[in-house]
Amino acid sequence: MYIEKFVIKNFRGIADLTLHFNKGLKILIGENNSYKTAIIDALLICLSYGNQKRDIYVQHSDFQIDKNVINDVSSDIEFHLFFTNVSHFKITH
Repeated sequence: MYIEKFVIKNFRGIADLTLHFNKGLKILIGENNSYKTAIIDALLICLSYGNQKRDIYVQHSDFQIDKNVINDVSSDIEFHLFFTNVSHFKITH
């Protein structure tokens, strides 16, 4: 089983993003401030994985707000993980 698709809405600077994954190694490549860390943190929140040195959790500053709109209200943060079954695996002892 692996993550086939990951949808992030209203988290940090990400208004709406859908990532599609293939089986195997995943690498995020991008310029500075392209939300790579936000994507990783969103995955850590979804998988309930925290590090004692740097716990990951949702805080007020994580809500995506359009600062160009005077009365913009923060929308709910949404994470959607879609898993696919991998039937081609072999268990060995």
